[in-house]
Amino acid sequence: MLKKETMKKQFLRVKQLANQNFGRAEKTEVLSDELLQCEKKVETLKHASHNTTKKLGVCLQGGGYEYDKRVKKLPESTLATTMMESSTTLGTNSVLGAMLATCGECQQTLAKELAQYEINVESKVLHPLNNLAEIDIPNVVSLKKRLGKAVLDMDSARSRHQSAIRATTSGRGNLQEQVAKIDQLKDDLEDSCNKMESIRDAYVTEMLVLLAREGEIAERFIEYVEAQAEYHKKAAENLDLMLPAMKALLGENPQQPVFGTSLEDHLRVSEREIAFPIEACCEAILHMGTDEEGLFRVAGSTSKVRKLKASFDLGVPDMADFVDQAQVHAITGVLKQYLRELPEPLLTFALYEEFSSANSVQDTDARLQALWTVVNKLPKPNFDNLRFLIKFLHKLAEYSDITKMTTSNLALVIAPNILWSEDDTITMLSTGTATTIVDSLIIHADWFFPGEIDFGQNLPPVQNRVNAQDANHDNVTVQPGQLTASQNVKRTPSQENLPIEAKSPDKTESQQPVATASGNVSPHQTPVVGSQPRKPPPPVPTNKPPPKPAPRPRTSIKHHSPSKSTTDH
Repeated sequence: MLKKETMKKQFLRVKQLANQNFGRAEKTEVLSDELLQCEKKVETLKHASHNTTKKLGVCLQGGGYEYDKRVKKLPESTLATTMMESSTTLGTNSVLGAMLATCGECQQTLAKELAQYEINVESKVLHPLNNLAEIDIPNVVSLKKRLGKAVLDMDSARSRHQSAIRATTSGRGNLQEQVAKIDQLKDDLEDSCNKMESIRDAYVTEMLVLLAREGEIAERFIEYVEAQAEYHKKAAENLDLMLPAMKALLGENPQQPVFGTSLEDHLRVSEREIAFPIEACCEAILHMGTDEEGLFRVAGSTSKVRKLKASFDLGVPDMADFVDQAQVHAITGVLKQYLRELPEPLLTFALYEEFSSANSVQDTDARLQALWTVVNKLPKPNFDNLRFLIKFLHKLAEYSDITKMTTSNLALVIAPNILWSEDDTITMLSTGTATTIVDSLIIHADWFFPGEIDFGQNLPPVQNRVNAQDANHDNVTVQPGQLTASQNVKRTPSQENLPIEAKSPDKTESQQPVATASGNVSPHQTPVVGSQPRKPPPPVPTNKPPPKPAPRPRTSIKHHSPSKSTTDH
């Protein structure tokens, strides 16, 4: 019976809806304009809360309230486990293994912080939004549907009541039955009106309550951002603690790449005084390359250069392999690449302008004194390595008859690799200036850098040839840096344009002249590099050409270990 009654109501609703759609009946509007606007706002709130809740849930990577299980589900935790396992496989003696262990601990800490953050977001933000989207708004929507049905029932009852009245006035049928039917339909209309009003009141109440909670809903997003800020703050604190430790671990790694690393860092990590590529390449070239033509000018095999460069970066260069294969041009190429790839040139950016100014001095004596002053301003690591390199080039120039690489030729190929401006612009003028500076350093190497350097054993012999003019002057052997005006020695034509520093009779050894930063000579000042003073300059040298080598057979060497320098400082 109840089912039959329900079907009858449904039929009457459909009939009434059809009549309204086709204009045969009017639709009763039970909500005011203000309530209709509220209804539209609820619909907008429904879509906004549904979409936001859905996307916010996707952002949370874990699941569930149990903390430990949630941590394990996070990708950071999985990554941390993998890093720790890989660290165990590599061992703590490996820098990568130690780095993976440290980074794994960092990732595990981040995973714990992230799990706590997601739990806070779920409890404070996601669950209230879910309740809004899944309970509060659906209740309002359900009441709206019930109100629509109640309005249809009321309109249907009103239409039937009006039809019965019209049938009575027409005089057709049994009047008593028609009056009874009208009374019944009137009761149905009153019941449907009361029901509609009850549902309308409930619907309007729920709708207004929901809209009144808009500020409360918006506050959830403040809590969401606060939770994010707290998480990122703790994550940043953890990263700030880990980063210095990781950088220190890498900074103390003895297997750092050599190429592209600053000279100071390389020397500190390797505990050396001379950069390993400079020392190893220079000694190998002197042992095997003095009978090769075009050193530093002829390009080496690209594959050999890359191989030797990679072996230096790993710290295990096998120089004997290159000696046996006569790949001296590959070694010279690697040496030039190392110098060029230094983050700062060997002669430094800071002194670039001073070198240029010193080189522009017209008087030869003053120019050399000015260059000496600037050279002695170099930091100690740069000074020591420049000394080693220039002494090597000076030694190599002794074989110029065979190698065809005179001091000027050597300066031309080396200068752009040890002196350039900070903006890295290379011009003909700057190249010429650098070449002239390096040429002067090579020619007067024993004056700029007194003392001898041991380049290893069994160096090829050098023929000790002295110009005939020198041999005829009082049997005096002229050495660079030793010729003074007090020695009554006549200059050769090749020496006419070079300066001679005269010793004044009233100067003692402790009053030896020193070049100042301005280029003037002061007997009481000593130039200072950092906090370490260096010796005052000796008299300006003469230009005695280096002796030339005799031919020699090729020798094979095994280079020494990179753990210590063989330079005589």
